[in-house]
Amino acid sequence: MGLKLEDINLSHIYEYVQTGKIEESNTIDPAVPEYLDLLEKCRSMHLRIDEFGHKDAIIAHLRTVEKLTYHVANNIYNDAMEYFYSDKQISKDAWRNIIAQYMQKNYILALQLAQDTKDVKSANSILLEMAKTLRLDQPDEIKPDEAAYTQPFKMYSIDAEFLGLPAINRSELAKLIDNFPEISEKHKIRLKQEAALLPTKLFLNEHEDPRKS
Repeated sequence: MGLKLEDINLSHIYEYVQTGKIEESNTIDPAVPEYLDLLEKCRSMHLRIDEFGHKDAIIAHLRTVEKLTYHVANNIYNDAMEYFYSDKQISKDAWRNIIAQYMQKNYILALQLAQDTKDVKSANSILLEMAKTLRLDQPDEIKPDEAAYTQPFKMYSIDAEFLGLPAINRSELAKLIDNFPEISEKHKIRLKQEAALLPTKLFLNEHEDPRKS
C-alpha cells in the first residue's frame, strides 16, 4: 500500500532526492514526488509577497486549490520552509534565512526607488541589518577537536599512595639518601626533592641540576 500525503515527512523527501526511491517499498511512491511538487509550489507562493504575504494565505490556497486538510497544508508549509531554508520544524537558522531573503528584496526595492545618495545610504542600512540577522558580524563558531577528548593521556605522580602503593617512612628514606657515600650533596638534595622530602623545584638551571653540572 502506497504512502499518503499525510504520512510523508522530510526524511522521505531526502531519501527520494538522494536515491530516487523509498527504502520501504524500494520504488518511487507517487505521493513523494507529488509532495515535493507541493513543497516547491509552497516556496514559490512564499516568494510572491504581493499575493501570498504570509503563512495563512498560503495554507488557505493549498486547502482551496489542492483540496488539502489544514493539518496536511500546515505540514507542507513547515516542511517547505525547512527544506529550502534549513532542516525540521522551522529552526531559528531557517527563519534567519527567510527573514534575510525578505530584507534582500527590500534592499533591491529601496535601490530602485533611490533618488539621491541619502536614499542609497538608507538602502545600505538594510544590508547591514540583513548581515546582523545572518550573524555575519559574529566570528565563526569554533568547534572543539573531538580527538583531543578521546586520545589517552598519561598522569605522573611521585606520591606512592596516589599510585596505590604502600606509604613510605619519609624519615627512613631521608636517612637512606644521606648514607649514600658515593653521591654528592647536590645529588642528595635533588633525590630528596624528587621523593617529596624537600620542596620540589620543577625547572632547574644547569648549575642547580646535578645531572647536567
